[in-house]
Amino acid sequence: MNLLRALGLRREPQRSAWSLLRGRLPEINSFVDVAVGGATKRESVAVNGLGPSELVTRCPDGMQAGASADFLYSNALGRFRFSTLCTVVHDKEAHFEIPQSIKMLENYDRRNAARVSWIIPVQWRYAPGGEGFGDYLPGSMMDLSCGGAGVVVSPELKIGTQVEVRFTLKIKNTLFIGLCEVMRSVKIEKSQKNATGIRFLQIDPGEEQALVEFLNERRMTRRDRGIV
Repeated sequence: MNLLRALGLRREPQRSAWSLLRGRLPEINSFVDVAVGGATKRESVAVNGLGPSELVTRCPDGMQAGASADFLYSNALGRFRFSTLCTVVHDKEAHFEIPQSIKMLENYDRRNAARVSWIIPVQWRYAPGGEGFGDYLPGSMMDLSCGGAGVVVSPELKIGTQVEVRFTLKIKNTLFIGLCEVMRSVKIEKSQKNATGIRFLQIDPGEEQALVEFLNERRMTRRDRGIV
């Protein structure tokens, strides 16, 4: 078989939609905004399952097997949109086909979402399953981008832990609240606190726009001052 492939006589298997689009799909326990059957009204639902053959969410109101659904959401790479079909509705969950293509609406890569230093107080709390609970705890933000932030907190947070953070943006005094996932945690020997990297899983569209405007403003200010 290897000889046939080397001679160009054996076809390479086509890569599945899953392997091609996996990084652009929403993540388990994140939230997506879904419009049913071409409607303009969207409903925010949690992603309960994701695999090579299907995407499973909490069932949006009015969703039925065979109906089309338009998805709008963000992950660590950017903001995305796609349409697909519902295959099964069962036990308060809707099952969807993996889409053949996904449109990127905004790119959160290093070039378009470079971090900027911004040292301010920040508050956070645990958010298992995507729902924040309990009192907010104090922390400090060290840097910020469209895709995530670096914060310093007292407890060591395990990688994969979901937390909710909130802070005020200096754009119309917007209170920013975001659902996040812990990506790294490093002990700071001097203070015994933890430098924690988080990425945003869910952001309100209005707050997201304010965040983009704020970061652009900060970058322009730094550029004008000759700081790169």
